[in-house]
Amino acid sequence: MKEFSLWNFLPLIGVVIFVSLTLQAAQSETPTIDEFAHVPAGYTYLRYGSFDLYAKNPPLMKLLMAFPFFMEDGIFIAPTNTEKNDWSPWIYGFQFMKDNQQKYFKLFFLARLIPIIMGTLTGLILYHWIRDLFGVQSAAITCTLYFLSPSILAHSHLATIDSGCMFAMILSLYTFRWAYQNPSYFRIAGAGAIWGVALLIKFTAILFFPAYFVLVFVFRWRQKLKIFPEFLTLVFFAVLILNTGMGFKGTMEPLGNFNFQSSFGKSVQSLLPPSLVIPLPKSYLIGFDEQKHDTEQGEFDSNNYLLGEFSQKGWWYYNFVAFAAKTPLPFLAMLIVCPYFIRNSNLARQELATILIPLTTLIFFVNFFNHLNIGIRYLLPIFPLLFLLTASIWQKFNNRTSQFATGIILFYYLYTAVSIHPNYLSYFNQGFGGPAQGHQVLLDSNLDWGQDLYQIKPALNRLQHTGKIGLLYFGHVDPAMYGIEYELVPPWPIPGLLAVSINFLMGMNYIVTAPDGKIFQVASNHLAWLRSHQPVMRLGSIWIFDTRETILSNENQ
Repeated sequence: MKEFSLWNFLPLIGVVIFVSLTLQAAQSETPTIDEFAHVPAGYTYLRYGSFDLYAKNPPLMKLLMAFPFFMEDGIFIAPTNTEKNDWSPWIYGFQFMKDNQQKYFKLFFLARLIPIIMGTLTGLILYHWIRDLFGVQSAAITCTLYFLSPSILAHSHLATIDSGCMFAMILSLYTFRWAYQNPSYFRIAGAGAIWGVALLIKFTAILFFPAYFVLVFVFRWRQKLKIFPEFLTLVFFAVLILNTGMGFKGTMEPLGNFNFQSSFGKSVQSLLPPSLVIPLPKSYLIGFDEQKHDTEQGEFDSNNYLLGEFSQKGWWYYNFVAFAAKTPLPFLAMLIVCPYFIRNSNLARQELATILIPLTTLIFFVNFFNHLNIGIRYLLPIFPLLFLLTASIWQKFNNRTSQFATGIILFYYLYTAVSIHPNYLSYFNQGFGGPAQGHQVLLDSNLDWGQDLYQIKPALNRLQHTGKIGLLYFGHVDPAMYGIEYELVPPWPIPGLLAVSINFLMGMNYIVTAPDGKIFQVASNHLAWLRSHQPVMRLGSIWIFDTRETILSNENQ
């Protein structure tokens, strides 16, 4: 009993640290590019009951993030524009920001509370699952490592879909496991319903369709007549919850009524009769098709970036490199040695299959059927499954040497989490040069997602600078809301104090907003002239340069 209490105290400390760090980061960091659109879209769902704005993601997580807004009065939410295009969510986001400037940052903090809760609940599910498999000691150590992991901290305090997707998918899998510990149609229906919740959060949950079919076969291969009825029960209740969550809007629409953009959608449409009715909400199917089109072609014609190179089509090994770069080195070592510990454990084959089959399915589809290489956040649902595997290591770590090694690893994680706070998106392990060299490996939401605008004004105060600066910021929040006076940095050398996002410095193309509200397209080589200069300060993903002496000196020569 004494050992049980002591080990359970460890993840409790992890939870407290996790919540404290994520709350502080959520309160300080600037709304990122995706948050800028997700949060206003979610509030329109609540107010107007329509899921058309930003249908590229299912609505549930956005709805949940908007629920805390009921704690605030005087929020203005304009009707959504009936004309939709790829930029509509962000255009609407500008309107939402303009209409709610006084409480804008508070609203985003409230929205960010939901992902923090989701991240916490994911850790609790892990704890219970690991305790069942490997005991309290393994559960305590592994869950503490989960709560201190940079990528978990990074995406569990941002008002995006990713933390919710991770939580819903591990909950779905945990419920499936529960259902087949004592199989009944009631339990299987419950597992299907939870899967339906995951489907309402992110399209990634669709990948559980083949995984669950294989798992049902694994659990029922001695009773083959039960395989199809039980799998169909699982699917039926998942689809029922999905439709219920979206009010059955557009359900049973004929396939021929859709105008698909993706190659996958067009192929399906060409193979099946146009009169076939689809038992899914219309906006859900349209959103999936739009997301599938992005994975085939890339989003907004943006370039993927890896190891200093840009590519429109991306790389099949992108996520492997991203995971290796963004994961603490001890965890990579754990993944290498954990097969030995799993083999020597008493883990049942069905338990191992419940982890490995979904894990393999997710890795296969995310890597080989996805040309959208923009962030490790797409791998977030995989992380809990990897923690489940590595938990086997701690089951028999009982001697002094192993306990000392455990303490070193826990301290390493704690030091990492505290030392880089709150710049978790900028984390890279030492094997890839650490945060200082991360831009040589990955960009976009792996490093620079618009989160660091808030750091510029305090930095200017430390530099004792007043007046305008040159700014090229990879994000959409108005710099004036932080008291920053600026003009856009042009594509030619100018003297001045310049704050630029690392994405633009390395050559990404995107849009920026001028002080007068006009939108400009930043070309790939816009800041090529600035790359030879050394920054005077690094603010996470934003670097500050002082080119006054250098440029003026060159002009006088």
